[in-house]
Amino acid sequence: MLKGIGKVCILVGFLFLGYLDLTGQNQNTADSLKSIYEAGIYSDSALRPLLWQISFNETNPDQKISFTDLLIAEASKDSSDNWLFRGYFQKGNAYRLKADYDLAFETYFKSLDNAVKLDNQEGIGAVYSALADTYSLIGNSRNAVAYYNQGIDVLRRTNDSIPLATALLNAGDEYFNSDKLDSALLYFNESGVIFYKVNYRIGQAYNLGNMGLVYAKQGKHELAEFNIGEASRVLDELGEHYSITEYQSYMVDIYVERGEYDKALEYAQIAYQIAVKEGFKELIQNTSLKLSELYEATGQFDEAYGYLINYISYRDSINAKGVIQQMADLQTKFEVSQKQLEVDLLNQEKRNQQIIGIALSLILVLSGVILIVLYRNNRHKIKTNKQLEALNHTKDRFFSIISHDLRGPVSAFHGISSIIKMHIRKKQYERLVEMTEDIDNSVDQLGGLLDNLLSWAVQQQGQFPYHPEKVSLIKLVNEVVDVFAARALVKRIELKTELVEDLALWVDTNSTMTIFRNLVSNAIKFTYEGGQVIISTRQEDLKALIEIKDSGVGIPDDKTRTLFELKDKKSTYGTTGEKGVGLGLQLVKEFATMNMGSIGVESIEGEGTTFSVLLPLAVDEKLA
Repeated sequence: MLKGIGKVCILVGFLFLGYLDLTGQNQNTADSLKSIYEAGIYSDSALRPLLWQISFNETNPDQKISFTDLLIAEASKDSSDNWLFRGYFQKGNAYRLKADYDLAFETYFKSLDNAVKLDNQEGIGAVYSALADTYSLIGNSRNAVAYYNQGIDVLRRTNDSIPLATALLNAGDEYFNSDKLDSALLYFNESGVIFYKVNYRIGQAYNLGNMGLVYAKQGKHELAEFNIGEASRVLDELGEHYSITEYQSYMVDIYVERGEYDKALEYAQIAYQIAVKEGFKELIQNTSLKLSELYEATGQFDEAYGYLINYISYRDSINAKGVIQQMADLQTKFEVSQKQLEVDLLNQEKRNQQIIGIALSLILVLSGVILIVLYRNNRHKIKTNKQLEALNHTKDRFFSIISHDLRGPVSAFHGISSIIKMHIRKKQYERLVEMTEDIDNSVDQLGGLLDNLLSWAVQQQGQFPYHPEKVSLIKLVNEVVDVFAARALVKRIELKTELVEDLALWVDTNSTMTIFRNLVSNAIKFTYEGGQVIISTRQEDLKALIEIKDSGVGIPDDKTRTLFELKDKKSTYGTTGEKGVGLGLQLVKEFATMNMGSIGVESIEGEGTTFSVLLPLAVDEKLA
């Protein structure tokens, strides 16, 4: 669990060994030095340092190996143990970056042989630590601890130093991951003394954080929170916000394991807020998922759904393909189960009415009063049947929309997969790059479909969270523009805003953003390349008027009358084949009404469309 923190720490520490650092690589430096090498403007005595500097700064593992081979060949001419040690060490680093761990071990041992010949104690300790790091990466904790301890024994002979402290910290990390908490604390305590002795701030921070995690696992909450707090404070001063977020996330996992969900939620919220503030999209995605799971576990389903939607929106477009399909399946099952439950209840009611009808028919000959009751009952029965038919019709339309909208992008994935295989067989690798836009489009379509399906399903159940608040209209519009800027750029569409003043709305933020996203997405979809989409705002009485105007294909008059209704209609295609999602405009209509607003449309076929949304402004009475 702590590998990310531990590795960062030891690599930073190795900066002081010069030739051992992996994080100090600089590709620009490597490229400049390669130009010098290729031009031959160096002396014979400068060749080996030049080759080492290139291999040290090179970030491409294959290039790194090429230049270390040149260095090793040069050093072999006169058996220079110093340059052989350095060359093999960098080559081992390159194999480790390639995840070719067998060759990494083999090469590190060659580096170790030359360090021993030189009696280079610092170098020997560094190689032992590198071996330990590699064993840690492949999950062999026993060998990792053994080599860390060998490195520590050697580094102790060189005086207390940052390399020694980092080796101690990483060894403690291995003990922590093996649940040997007392041993982990012993190593962390010793490394902390050294970090404080040399006033190495980042080492102090990671040491405090790692100790905090141990205390948390031991149930020593006050000590844990103090250490994590101090570590976060120092990391914040150093600008290491990513590490702060990771520490908060690790605390979430520890408290979840202990069943303390309130504490877990507290740390998850802190991690999420830092990730959002710093723009760490991967961490926003991860913490959103943690928060969704925590709120679900504590029965707070509205919040769980909100963070689940946030998680979906931050997923990587290519890696998210399988998750998106899984969410589509889950959402479909959710909707079908809800509708089927209603159908079952109505069917049961229908069966009950049939039984009553038979009984009343038998009694009909005995009493005219019973005849009246039966008549009324039959009327109710007819009404129930009509409701059942309407519900079945709604469910059929729902199935139709899902199957129609999912078929396109899912089929596209299948087609893209076949084309990729064909290009690979023909070794047309350059054509694979062209396929990425098709994959992104299909993923975007699936993502939009799932967002709308989830919102529509919750709205149909009357459970969509409506929390009006004072919110800046300019802020909402700018967020929407940021979301669709890249998509507009791809189609060479000018996406511009005409915002006269910053109006304060009194609306629910999530549903209002759904309105804007759907309208802007449709405007871009149905506008030809080189066209224009304009978002403008102004005040009309106590409401804000937001207009989304495009220069696109327009809408026929006969379709504008049912544009905001869920009819038996098929989704339409955009100007470059983008797939519609069917539910978008119905959601826009329902969410505008929910926010005490309205929506209208004006369109001229072949010239463009303007959607006009009226939303309430915030007034002092509502804020009191």
